[in-house]
Amino acid sequence: MDAESSLRTYPPGASSLVTQPKSAVILGAQWGDEGKGKIVDVLSEQFNVVARYAGGHNAGHTVIIEGKKFVLHLIPCGVLRPGCLGVIGNGVVLDPLAFLTEVKMLKEAGLPVDGQLFVSDRAQVILPYHRMIELAAENAPGRTKIGTTSRGIGPAYEDKMHRNGLRVIDLLNHSLLRTHIQNA
Repeated sequence: MDAESSLRTYPPGASSLVTQPKSAVILGAQWGDEGKGKIVDVLSEQFNVVARYAGGHNAGHTVIIEGKKFVLHLIPCGVLRPGCLGVIGNGVVLDPLAFLTEVKMLKEAGLPVDGQLFVSDRAQVILPYHRMIELAAENAPGRTKIGTTSRGIGPAYEDKMHRNGLRVIDLLNHSLLRTHIQNA
């Protein structure tokens, strides 16, 4: 084998990686206000997909594009870029009302959300009682406050870990939904 061809030799299976599109993962220390949203916004111009893999609608990310200001809490900023898809993954806890409010705001701004925004049907749903549980726990006598946003994110994750609660796909099953709400 000559020197030139050895330069093009890859470890087994690695040759397919060379032709794959680039990827980036932005992780934080889970303390909030770390600038993750701003970094993702800056990088979003270079990618075809921006996905949220975890978290809820507790943080707000202000994005200004062409002089228009958008405050996103749940929806990935990729939907603000032409040709970029936004994906809400199965690790996200989704408040349907917060989600629909954001979608409405984006549509009113003239953004093509339909066909550009996708939600995993396995994402856990935040329900009103999750907010009540979190608020009660935060204000319980003798408990040290941890400073939650009282949006129900923690209790929704507890339901996810205990394998109860609802996922987005369950919202389409009226019988299951009715039973769950009655039990709650």
